[in-house]
Amino acid sequence: MSKKGDGRPKAAIPQPASRTPRTEQPKPTGKVRPVFCFAHVDTGCDPRWAFNPSGDEAQEILAFLREMGRNTWTQILAMRSGGRPKHHGQEVDSFCSEAKRDFRKARLDERFGEEMFRFRLGSKKRLWGFRVGATFHVVWWDTDHKVYPTEPE
Repeated sequence: MSKKGDGRPKAAIPQPASRTPRTEQPKPTGKVRPVFCFAHVDTGCDPRWAFNPSGDEAQEILAFLREMGRNTWTQILAMRSGGRPKHHGQEVDSFCSEAKRDFRKARLDERFGEEMFRFRLGSKKRLWGFRVGATFHVVWWDTDHKVYPTEPE
């Protein structure tokens, strides 16, 4: 430390740590457990998937996230339903047109890229967001499987 003009030591200015851009961070593996972030929830999109859970739904989501938080990402990605991955990434191009519109309107592609991750909470309920490192950024709550419909309407 150097001396200030008044005789007191001058504090060193901390240097910013080098950071890897979010889009280039590796996917976590091994013993890394998920962390959940709600900074990017979308409440202004189509009401079919806007993150606006009712009291019971909020309790259901919280219980689910608590359960997922006890697992590692490796365990989560290994979970199966009907022989297929239960929780996985999904290309935005496969979404319904309204979900694609909301995705672009929120400029999520600029921040996170063209793939969202979805957790399956039962036969139709999906929690949509993004994985960045160990963090899952929650965006949408799709209670009726409408973001990526698999049956004709």
